[in-house]
Formats: sequence, C-alpha cells, structure tokens
Amino acid sequence: MNYEEFFNEVLRVDRSIRFVGVLHNGNVITKLREGLQPYLTAEESEQSIRDSRLRWDSRSMYAGKIGDPHYVITLHDKIMRFTIPIGDEGLLLFSTEPDVYPIIIIKEIIQIKEEFFPESKNHLDPKLLDSQKPVSDIWK
Repeated sequence: MNYEEFFNEVLRVDRSIRFVGVLHNGNVITKLREGLQPYLTAEESEQSIRDSRLRWDSRSMYAGKIGDPHYVITLHDKIMRFTIPIGDEGLLLFSTEPDVYPIIIIKEIIQIKEEFFPESKNHLDPKLLDSQKPVSDIWK
C-alpha cells in the first residue's frame, strides 16, 4: 500500500484538509499538510487515532439494529474531524478547518478510499451523499 500517494490524493480534495491518518493492519500512519503547525504531538495523534477505533467499535455494536455506521463527523473549536472505516479493522481519519461543508468533502474522500482500499467498499445509499439535494429532501 502506497500511503504517501493515498494521503496526497486526500489532501488534493480540498485546501481545508489539514491532516490525514490511517489505522491499518494495526499500524498508525499520518501526514500533516505541508506548512501547517499540528495541534497535537505525534504521540497524541497516534493515541487519538487508536482511541477512535474504540469509539468506532462501540458504534458498530448496534449495527444489527440500526445498520452499519458509514462515517462520523465531529466538530471541534479548531477542526472538523472525519472518521471512516477501512474494511473491518482499519480507520481513515482526516481533519479540516472547522468552517467547511462536510458532505462535498466526505463524498470525494470515500471514492478515493475505495480506490486505494478495495476491501472497504461503502454500501451507503448515494442519495445520502448527494450534495445537490437540500437536507430536507434527503429524508423524504
């Protein structure tokens, strides 16, 4: 797996993307956009990604009743953080500046993720990621 190529593709999606990290096959690999100062140390970033795995597993506990989770977006004061599964055991995490429109970005990132990690095809209904529809129309 060429993580550097994958990270570069993710960073190309939008200038607001600051950070990309993956937990894959037990390893944590990360990249910060060049020229930016990290908010977390390398050790804090790795621990945060590993902690995200625990949170993801707790969300997945209810998949039999409410369906599989497809992604999580968390808005912090300084960043918006996205978490997307890679297969059964891995995670892709990336962060953006906090003032982005997340659906446009998440749609492109999922496509890139599926290209680089074919084992992690997302079975999300495409209409839920249709950035042309107002939110009120999605739930009709």
